[in-house]
Amino acid sequence: MHEIKSKLWNDSVWDKNKKFSDILNQLRRDRSINVSGLGVSASASFAAAVFKAMNRDLFIILPKERHIGQWQDNLEVFTSNPVLPFPLDYPTLRIEAAGKLNMEKPVILLGSRKAYEEKIISPSEFYNRVLKIIPKKTTYNKLLDNLTGGYYVRNKVVPEEGDFARRGNGIDFWPPGRKNPVRVLFKDNIVESLKEF
Repeated sequence: MHEIKSKLWNDSVWDKNKKFSDILNQLRRDRSINVSGLGVSASASFAAAVFKAMNRDLFIILPKERHIGQWQDNLEVFTSNPVLPFPLDYPTLRIEAAGKLNMEKPVILLGSRKAYEEKIISPSEFYNRVLKIIPKKTTYNKLLDNLTGGYYVRNKVVPEEGDFARRGNGIDFWPPGRKNPVRVLFKDNIVESLKEF
């Protein structure tokens, strides 16, 4: 698979195309471009060639978010750099992806215009909101405020990262990057216990 990927990458038809050079020059002058008339695979090949030539983070605006998976699969054929989803309905994925921007290895983000326009919390602000939950000290309201202010999504259960649920005398939540959700039980509005489940 690596040999096929390398061959596709090194023998790009785009590198030999005059129009492609003109497009790169526009991008280097920080002008946006609109590409149409290509199928998903050809568009992914084009985007990967732009990404390689520019060697910086690339934001791809898709007309519909349901195309993110297909684009991600196609782009991963043409590049070994991270290709990250940036979906509107999953703030934790957007926060995670935003945290990888401006790093040593450039990334490609895939999302809709709405997803890019929707304000998200910055990674530094996200980490500043981290709350150390201490039994016998942390209050119910403090944890609840931290979850709602930290862009967690309230649900009846916690099926995925970034969700939280109020459950009787407790709160369940699933922190990003954790294998399992956490259950915090309260007595008299103060943390009595916490455990993964």
